[in-house]
This record gives sequence, C-alpha cells and structure tokens, in this order.
Amino acid sequence: MQSSLVSDSFALGSPRRELVEVARGAMGQVYRLETERGPFAVKRLFDGPTGGEDANAQLQFAAHAAGVPLPLPIVTKSGELLTQVAEDWWRAYEWVDGVICPFDAAAPVAAAAGVARSLGRLHALRHEEGGEVDGWFLGVDDSSIDAALAIAAARGLDVDAAQRELPRLAAISRLPLNSKPIGCHNDPDRGNVLVRTDGVSVLVDWDNAGPAYAECEFAGALFGWCYDESPELRHETIEAMVHAYRETGATFAPRGLEVFATACSSWVQYTVMCCEHLADADVSAATLSFERPIIDRLSTFDETVGKLERILEMVPA
Repeated sequence: MQSSLVSDSFALGSPRRELVEVARGAMGQVYRLETERGPFAVKRLFDGPTGGEDANAQLQFAAHAAGVPLPLPIVTKSGELLTQVAEDWWRAYEWVDGVICPFDAAAPVAAAAGVARSLGRLHALRHEEGGEVDGWFLGVDDSSIDAALAIAAARGLDVDAAQRELPRLAAISRLPLNSKPIGCHNDPDRGNVLVRTDGVSVLVDWDNAGPAYAECEFAGALFGWCYDESPELRHETIEAMVHAYRETGATFAPRGLEVFATACSSWVQYTVMCCEHLADADVSAATLSFERPIIDRLSTFDETVGKLERILEMVPA
C-alpha cells in the first residue's frame, strides 16, 4: 500500500512490489521502488521539510548540467519536491546502479578522482545558493564536547582518546575563513558515492546540500577518501584527486589547517550529537543503532591533527 501511495504522488507508475530498504542515512531511510517504468529511489525523511528544498534542487540541476554525475530529483504531480503519505514525508530520485567503496579497504584511485572531478565541476559553478552556512559547519565550543563526553563516560565508555583529540579538532573548526560560501554537496564521503559498472563515480544524497566553503569541502573529501590507506597509496590518491579537481577550473591552494575547519566541525558535531543521544529517551533504537559505530570509536578516536598535517604535506603545488 505504501509503495502505491508514494508512487502515485510522484506519477512513477504502478508498483511491481512493496518498497525495499537499501540504505539509511542520518536524515532518512532510502528504498528501492520498482514500477512498470523501472526502478526509482525514494527517501523517507525523518524530520520532514526543511524549507530549503527548492534551492537544494536548483543546485542539483545546475550541477547535473555542468557534468556532475548524480541522480536527479523527481517532482510530484503537483510540481513539489516532497510529498506526505500519512505521517511521513518522501522525496524521489532517479535510480543509480552502483556499489559503495568499502570503508575497510583502499578506495580505487579512479573512483576518488571521479569524486574530486565532480566536486570541482560543482564548485567551479560558484552557484549562488542564498541563505547562510549551517551552524553545523561553523565550529564547536569545548563546553559542548565536555558535556557530551561526560554522558558517554557515565555509561562506562572509554573516552580518553576522544577527550584528547576532539578539543584539538574543535579548535581548528573555529579558525577564521576568508572565503565566500557557495553551493556545496556537504557530505561527499564514501557512503554517498556509488561507483557504476563503467567506473563512473556518482555523487548521491544531496539532501544536505547548501551554502558552504568550497576548499573546505574538498579538503574534507581528501581526508575521507584517504582515510585508512598506507602513506604510499594516500599520496597517489591525493595527487590524483587534486589534479582532477583543479582540471575543472576549481581552485585548491590551502595555506594551513583552516582548510579543514568545516570538516572538523562536522566530525565533532556528529560525535557530540551521538553522545547526547545516549541520554535522550526520545531517540529511537534504530537511530542509536545507526550511531553505534561512532560511539564504539570513542576509545580509538583517530581523526587527528597529525593526519590533517600529513595530507597538506602531500598536496601538489
């Protein structure tokens, strides 16, 4: 029944079967919807409309026109980007067949370069997104970290590594940026990239896209795509990503650790939020389970300033 109501709202045709869960993110659950017209991706949003859906979609269409491989959003029969079915809000996208690069293995250099090329094409647009940069990306104060880690420690968790590294990353998150915000994807990690059988890297999950800082987004992507690689592989991947990014006309000339400010803000904010949820009776068991990997990493927290410094050393002139 749910598949029929969602499909009818977006005029996608008659469903062949019920919705199949395929992925979960922080903002919603993604399903595969198969109809007589083919497969589509539909996303049930946890928090409903944000009010920025139109600007979000305009950025996606502009990025697609500039050559960024992405699944285009699909509007409802009334021309809206969201539809409400019972108590849930839904979005719909074109379906993409592809695989996510494993997090426990080195990312293929070609896939990483493809992501860099997409970000370069997006950033080279200098898309005027409007609005302000979300506070999520603008830094974290140490008191928030202390309170969140106190919650985790009270539950018997080892927070020594996080207590050592999080304030150092938070200090970077507060460094001043002399950049003008433009339209960015805001989450180009491995979990949001599907590599098709032809090797093309497709950037998905644009629901969080909006105004941010281009060089900071690309710097965060360098870290995310070289996360667990050996120094030799990391150097090769960084060089390939930087060259692919610059070839699009986008600029990347980092001067110091401030280029990681928004990435550090996001890492710290998310860790703080996951710790806070441990003491929030209103947070669902499904959300706590989704966030468990972050909690489990508190004792070995390894987003370190040293890693960021090494990445900068490998960026070609």
